[in-house]
Order: sequence, then structure tokens, then C-alpha cells
Amino acid sequence: MNQWIDQRLRPFINYYQDNWSELMPIMDYAQVTLPQDSTTLPPIQIELGYVPRTSFDWQRPVTDQPVSVRKQLSRDEAVSFTKRMHGAWEIAHNGIQRA
Repeated sequence: MNQWIDQRLRPFINYYQDNWSELMPIMDYAQVTLPQDSTTLPPIQIELGYVPRTSFDWQRPVTDQPVSVRKQLSRDEAVSFTKRMHGAWEIAHNGIQRA
């Protein structure tokens, strides 16, 4: 773990080596979004059920329309989210069983 962080941070640290703490959150995020060998899913997807959108994510379109409270809390959304979470857990469980 520390070796991975050291290898990833080294190219971005300044000459005085005093900016590494500012870079740690993005390195932590990068680590949890990489797929693992045993589960074939990123750990953050197993935990949340989806990979969170970032400000530099160009693959998913952004909708400019505001989302109503009713839509956010709808039963269909909750069921969909629960199914995604269950599916991610099953994939992770099967991968760990195989490993």
C-alpha cells in the first residue's frame, strides 16, 4: 500500500516535498476506483453500488435539469439502487469465493 502511494505521488511532489498531503485525497480516490483482481470491481462500487461521478468524468452525460425531491425519493429509484447494490455484492462475493 505505501509503496503504491509512493510510486504514484513521486511525479507530482514539488522540490521541497511539502505538498504531498494535498495530493493524498485524489490518490486515495484513485486507489478505490481501480478494479481489484479478486472481485473484478472497484471497492467503491462494491460499497456504494456505483462509481461516483467526478468533475472530470466525460463518459456520463450531465443533465442540467433540476431533480425534484419526489423523483429523488421515489420508490422505483430505491428499488433500482438496491438491486445494483445486491448485484455488486454478489459479483464481489463470487470473486472472493473463486480467489
